[in-house]
Amino acid sequence: MLTAPSQLVLRNIDRLAAGSLLLLNPPADGLARELMARGDLQLQLFSQDQAEANALKAQRLPVEFGAVPAESRRYDSAVLFHPKEKALADFLLFLARARLADGGTLW
Repeated sequence: MLTAPSQLVLRNIDRLAAGSLLLLNPPADGLARELMARGDLQLQLFSQDQAEANALKAQRLPVEFGAVPAESRRYDSAVLFHPKEKALADFLLFLARARLADGGTLW
């Protein structure tokens, strides 16, 4: 079953432009599979939660686990799953902005 944030993303899927998409700290609830089925998105997942990263890897999804993304690739869009901790949220916003291409969209 999809979490509430994942349902929100899917309800607004038409707003996601085709191209490269980075999901930051996504839940392992099936959202990534739904987005991959769309076909026009090149999806990359990044998680700071090892349990979530392992669950995503078990689904054979392209996920990276760590404190910061290792690759310096730029993305057309990024979806940030906002944490409860303010300091972590600020850090993830910084990471997301650093990984967006010029004119990219942060959700």
